[in-house]
Amino acid sequence: PYYGGILGPENEYHRNTVPIEHEHKFTFAVVRNPYARVRSLWQFIQTFTVTKPCGEVTLEEFPWWMLENQNEDTRWYSQVKFLSFSRMDRLLRFEELELGLRSLPFVKQWRPLSRYNSASYIIAPMTDRYIAGVRLLERETFQTFGYIV
Repeated sequence: PYYGGILGPENEYHRNTVPIEHEHKFTFAVVRNPYARVRSLWQFIQTFTVTKPCGEVTLEEFPWWMLENQNEDTRWYSQVKFLSFSRMDRLLRFEELELGLRSLPFVKQWRPLSRYNSASYIIAPMTDRYIAGVRLLERETFQTFGYIV
């Protein structure tokens, strides 16, 4: 099981109090490739939000903006920090979602996923500045979840 390990006052914001009668239940979370996660978050903000918290920040500058504003909104946290507040029995990679879901111990029958996010913007070319910003922002994610820098 993955238990996280970041200590600090922000832990209380995310900590879920699980009733004792449910502590035995299986827990899992899905993590994403850090480059794709940051790009997806930027695209979501540009497409679906009226009030853009980052203003007109370009994709290239977005990871740097996230670094400067981590304490303002938990969406800007690295995945490791975000998940460190809870016990997880299994972590699945978004890139291998169907295989990961099939491997869960409570899945007895499997029907293929009819749809999941596979937007083309995720694989668009990245600049050196964008890559450097994501590497710094998500350094714990690269190390902890084994993503290639």
